Amino acid sequence: MVKTQIQIPDELYHALKQVAERQEWSLAETLRRGAEYIVATYPAGPVVEERWEMPKPLKNRVRKVTPEELKDLAQSSPFEEELISRAKPRSRK
Repeated sequence: MVKTQIQIPDELYHALKQVAERQEWSLAETLRRGAEYIVATYPAGPVVEERWEMPKPLKNRVRKVTPEELKDLAQSSPFEEELISRAKPRSRK
């Protein structure tokens, strides 16, 4: 058996101590049972790391975007877009 040291928030510690007292277990037994539950609930399986690729563009809707523009677009929100569009002077015909 391996001996280890962990840090947990005070609230969790006190809650675990209460569970241990109600079940008449030691704190170590309570933690072991909790760890066993986690391992059983989340079984180890193969990790599949699929490489993400950008979807192909729709026809007639292609616009070349620089990496800087793409970064700005990804970080902007619809609210920011509305503010920007309001700030731009509109041409009158």
